[in-house]
Amino acid sequence: MDNMHQLSPLCEEADYKPQRIPAYIGNPLIEALPSIKTDVELQAMMTQHPAFDSRHRKWPTAERLHLLMELQNFMEPLARNIELARAIDSMIRAGYVGRVPRTIVHTRITQAIHERQATGLQYAFGVNTTPGRLTSAHLGLSGTGKTTNVRRVLAQYPRVIYHPQYNLYQVPYIHTELPSNGASVKGWAFDFIGQLDELIPGCHYYREYVAHGRFGAEQLITIVNHLAHLHGVGILIGDEVQNLANSPLGAKVVMTELVSMSNRLGLPLLFVGTNKASRVLGMNFCDGRRAVGHCIGYWDRLPSAVPEGEVDEWATFMDTLWRFQWVRKPIALTPLLRETIYDCCQGIVDLAIKLFAVSQARAMFDGTETLTAELVMHVYQNDFKPVHPMLSALRDNDLKALLKYDDIRPIDLAEAVRATRRQGDSRSSPLYGVKGDDPEFVPLISASLQAVGLTKQEAEDAANSTIADGQTPNLLSGLKSALQALTARAPVPRAKATQETAPVPSFDERPLDYRRSIAAARANGTTVLAELGRLGMAKPLEEILDLA
Repeated sequence: MDNMHQLSPLCEEADYKPQRIPAYIGNPLIEALPSIKTDVELQAMMTQHPAFDSRHRKWPTAERLHLLMELQNFMEPLARNIELARAIDSMIRAGYVGRVPRTIVHTRITQAIHERQATGLQYAFGVNTTPGRLTSAHLGLSGTGKTTNVRRVLAQYPRVIYHPQYNLYQVPYIHTELPSNGASVKGWAFDFIGQLDELIPGCHYYREYVAHGRFGAEQLITIVNHLAHLHGVGILIGDEVQNLANSPLGAKVVMTELVSMSNRLGLPLLFVGTNKASRVLGMNFCDGRRAVGHCIGYWDRLPSAVPEGEVDEWATFMDTLWRFQWVRKPIALTPLLRETIYDCCQGIVDLAIKLFAVSQARAMFDGTETLTAELVMHVYQNDFKPVHPMLSALRDNDLKALLKYDDIRPIDLAEAVRATRRQGDSRSSPLYGVKGDDPEFVPLISASLQAVGLTKQEAEDAANSTIADGQTPNLLSGLKSALQALTARAPVPRAKATQETAPVPSFDERPLDYRRSIAAARANGTTVLAELGRLGMAKPLEEILDLA
């Protein structure tokens, strides 16, 4: 497997560095991990910049649009990115302390899980289950890059490490997304088992435990405990933890199962979520803003101003991002532009990146090929409407209102650029290019009007009326003016018909109407069938048989 790392019994790797922390020395699960990185190494690992060359600005617009898409993965590590990397690494290593294979503690856990599997006894859980020392939370506003950064940090670890001396496949992390309905323990267990099935060579966990549907939720949780312990899972990431607020049971089932497994196995558990998750985790929003375990602080928007002597991370971020201008007339980042972008995205890095990219796309299509504060505001007003409510709440510092906007559909960069391209393409069509002084102007409008049923003379008169004032509108506005002129005309009365339509005879004037058979049957004491026969509307059975 490409993502599997194998160590010799003595861990004799060329780049191996011994861990200096006493509790880590001699633990094969910890020694198999990459060495602890310096801040400089972490920053280099997490930096993600597009491949940029100023000569790209001369490329055709279609090709430059593809370059804009590279900004989706842009990352300029700030202090909090390094803190997150340190916290996750610390949790993984601390979780492996005391979990050495073939030790007494490891064997006792294995035996306890096996006994419960054999007897069918399930783990008890309740509302009083509390998080252990290895449970933490990574909360913040939508768009601050929580999940992206977690994935970037986890990428430094091998997906699987094989220990031949133990015949053990070690899995440093499992990253799962909590169920959208907040209550599906089985759905979460399926995801966990499916990931292990893909990682461990030669196993068939999904086919054995999931495909046939033989196990209930409680049994699946026991199986997950067994597999997590068997494969030395280093940390369990529970992403989108705010989904648990959708549970009709108040998120107690899934939440408690995860915390119970963390406590029982000594498995670090990191919840990742938005403001809404603070209610699930038993914190109010204000408490969630302080650091919550392992020095993982709340990820708020970047401030627009900082006290003297502190690092202005917003300025650092924007100065780096601004280098990647693919418009033909790049400009320096002015204080006005920096303030305008901040007002439009309120210091949320994901929105700032997308606003920067879409503004460039707009400048490419409108032909200005440069960025201005007015252009940025226009893009914000027209292309970022889905996030206006959340940004308004941020401008007002309305923390309670922010809880309502966790589920707003995020801005999709690719779709926003495509929409800008469609608008640009439409404005380059003949509907915008042909003007009133063009010889083809009147004939094109006239032909369009004739296609919808007007006579040639009517169409030509309406087309000529659009340029009677000496103006030179484009073809689209001219066609609209012609249609408005036509609809404004007084309706022409229709000529009277030369022949009068014959009146419809009344019921009394139609003696052979079949409806008379009902009244006649009542009056004569006969049947409706007999009266229908008298009227010639129903033949006797004998005649029908003869006809047959």
